[in-house]
Amino acid sequence: MGHLQQFTLTGKGTIDGRGNNWWGKQKSRPATIQFNDVKGSALSGLTVTNSPQFHVTLTNCDSVQIVGITIQAPESGPNADGIDTFQSTNIVIKDSTIGTGDDCIGIGDGSSNIRISDITCGPGHGISIGSLAKGNTKADVHSIHVNGAKLKSTTNGLRIKTWQGGSGMARDITYENVHMEDVSNPIIINQFYCETGDTGSRCKAQGSAVKISNVQYSNIRGTSATEDEITLLCSQSGSCTGITMENKDLVTNSGAHAACNAQHVKARTLGVVIPSACLGQNAK
Repeated sequence: MGHLQQFTLTGKGTIDGRGNNWWGKQKSRPATIQFNDVKGSALSGLTVTNSPQFHVTLTNCDSVQIVGITIQAPESGPNADGIDTFQSTNIVIKDSTIGTGDDCIGIGDGSSNIRISDITCGPGHGISIGSLAKGNTKADVHSIHVNGAKLKSTTNGLRIKTWQGGSGMARDITYENVHMEDVSNPIIINQFYCETGDTGSRCKAQGSAVKISNVQYSNIRGTSATEDEITLLCSQSGSCTGITMENKDLVTNSGAHAACNAQHVKARTLGVVIPSACLGQNAK
């Protein structure tokens, strides 16, 4: 659907993309619902299942609300993202349940003023910004706010991923009031993102990277399936700044407080932050 204004797609039914007919057989696969150049519109109530690829995509959209939808796909479904935004602004995603084989919500290049609230995610790869700046391109993502999310048994929690060699920015990002259960890699910034199995030069430092700044994590609690609860892998160029952690308490599934791993970044801590040893206590 494209070039629409004041359009509403709503209902209580199910849209089944029958992705099992596509998975593993075709490289070029369609999304189930695509909003292209849509303004002042809404998607609500529906259940979307088993998309060949992404379930819902927003491209070049402005002022779109996605409310009260359910997205379901098996964990094995390849690239079956729940909701993805590209080159879109003033987007609201709330009161929805998403379980897929990839990102529950993916925020791509050109996204700004994205408001996400009261989301249940799992299975899947969590809530992701990126990947950004693949192929030495320039990225611009800003003003992203996640407030209220429950993530269960996802392979990542809150993730920002960028490629080496790129440029641009990802800034003014807030995550708050997030509960995790059995989540691998609960908090991760990875400026050395690579495709699975790629160990070439694209995975190594290239002298430039997307600048990540003003990222705040507040009231993040629950259990981690891995030992590293916090992973901040930033470039030597100092392109990660203004990272703040406030009132974060994650433990492993056994109840122990695990480790954190921070590279070329210091995070400012407020309140009780566990673990915090790698962050640089109260760093600025």
